[in-house]
Amino acid sequence: MLILLPFIDFEHEAFTEYKEEDKKFYWNDRAIQAGLRFVSGLAAIDKAVLEITDISPAPEWVDRERYALPREREIRGELLKLEMKAEAIQKKKEEKQQALSEEVALKRLLYEKGSPLESAIRDALHIMGFEVSRFNNGESEFDVVFESAEGRLIGEAEGKDSKPINIDKLRQLEMNIHEDFAREEVNEVAKGALIGNAYRFTKPEERAEFFTEKCLIAAERSKTALIRSIDLFTIARYLTADNDEEFAKQCRRAILDSTGVVSFPPIPGITETVSEGDEQCHPE
Repeated sequence: MLILLPFIDFEHEAFTEYKEEDKKFYWNDRAIQAGLRFVSGLAAIDKAVLEITDISPAPEWVDRERYALPREREIRGELLKLEMKAEAIQKKKEEKQQALSEEVALKRLLYEKGSPLESAIRDALHIMGFEVSRFNNGESEFDVVFESAEGRLIGEAEGKDSKPINIDKLRQLEMNIHEDFAREEVNEVAKGALIGNAYRFTKPEERAEFFTEKCLIAAERSKTALIRSIDLFTIARYLTADNDEEFAKQCRRAILDSTGVVSFPPIPGITETVSEGDEQCHPE
């Protein structure tokens, strides 16, 4: 057992006196009395610790029914009920924690990269009304394949810590589109979509342009849609609160019809987007 004591100043001026004959400092009566009290306190602590540690652990047989005390059964019953209630509360807490974790997964669109960002993108596109999947047949692997009545797209996701999205992922996207079209069951060339989360550690409203100039030029040439992940977040958040099918359709159409950075329709009832600031007007 470790006993911690507060700092005690034994060098206090009031505890010493100077004797001219010896040219030395000595403890005075006040210091001696304080020292005796200190030793007495240490002895009291030692006694208390010994009393605690002096208790022997109860042997197994002492809990048998024949040795039960009058109120022991009642108290044990009450403890059992409390433990059952605590287990039920803990289970509910864990369920709520899991539900919260799933609910806030869309926020990964604001700060993630790699697989977590890809997963959040697929969730957001599904909320927008797309049929969404991740394709991997052992030879080809696409981050996201999404389609609706408006058309079919293949997407690549990219997150950057402190830079805009460059042309590299567009090369990968072009290869994926050609590989997809080469498959026997595909009869039309899919539209490409590059979903980027640039400057992911910066507040959305303080971020610079998401895509480099070269990326914009290349996207124009290949008719690729460039989607900012923070726009997907704003749209998905609105659609989870309001099942606005007409607005979702307009968003899908915007992606299919866009070349370069997608300009989504304004969200009904919201005057400011996430990228513009924290103050927002949510629909009732």
